[in-house]
Amino acid sequence: MRAGPILMVALLAGRDVWTDSVNRGLSALYAGRFEQADKAFMELVRNFRALKFRPEQASVLFRYLGNLRVAEGSYREAEDLYWKAVRGLPPDSTGFRFQTAATLRDLGALSLILGRYEDAEQQAATALSLMKAAEVGGTAAVASCLDTLAEVQRARGKLAQAGPLYQQALRIHDRYPDWSRPDWAAALNHLAEWHFEQGRYSQGETISREALGVSEKVMGKKCPMAATSLHNLGRSLEGQSKLGDAEPLLNRALALREQVLGADHPDVAESLRWVAEIRLARGDRASAEAMLRRALRIIERSLGREHPRRTGILRLLDGK
Repeated sequence: MRAGPILMVALLAGRDVWTDSVNRGLSALYAGRFEQADKAFMELVRNFRALKFRPEQASVLFRYLGNLRVAEGSYREAEDLYWKAVRGLPPDSTGFRFQTAATLRDLGALSLILGRYEDAEQQAATALSLMKAAEVGGTAAVASCLDTLAEVQRARGKLAQAGPLYQQALRIHDRYPDWSRPDWAAALNHLAEWHFEQGRYSQGETISREALGVSEKVMGKKCPMAATSLHNLGRSLEGQSKLGDAEPLLNRALALREQVLGADHPDVAESLRWVAEIRLARGDRASAEAMLRRALRIIERSLGREHPRRTGILRLLDGK
């Protein structure tokens, strides 16, 4: 079996084929160019045997493909890929503990999206323990585990327990900034949302603006994380009753999410829900209900009828 044409060019140029393709894939993933990311990763999959990559590299590749499927909203496929990554990693391989931890961390983040909070907490806590055992206690990877654990506590309504975990994660990001990943901006966005839930919209606004700056610097103005930051900035202004300033930002976030993620992505449903809230506040109930019903269909298809996000949308439709 021969290497594919793009990888063959890299080979002839004397480049590190693995690093070259992975970096292309990750850059495209974080920028929201999912087709390009898929092409880079799948070319490695197709040429894996021809280029004689190691088993641990296969595990890393399955994890990155899982991350891509999560970003696309293909959660069941992502979960299968993560477990394939964990089970395919030889115990005697280089970096066994860290790679296992990194996959469990990402699996925990996925479980959180799916509303499986007990699984998410167990997976993120196990990942954190493995990373500490691998002596990587001060890295961005550890910070992302702490951030997931904080998100679990917030989802359960345990805001007091979540706060210190967010702060610990952000201290690590400040000390060891990794400009190649969106984790720092994600942690800032999560901290802003934590403030929103306590009615501290002014503090959330400041943090959302910082998250937007980090997102655009790392990944560009049309990446998924920039859309999330715009969305949170709009929410912070809506919470301060600045509807005229909030609505354009929320609409921009909605349009960007539809463009980058697709019309049926759960994050699009989240944007629809908050734009609808503003329309309800303005008395435009007919338009708001149409958006809420579209959001409800997206959530039911992608996350199921038992997911907590569905409950929030139904509450708004019922006028509560």
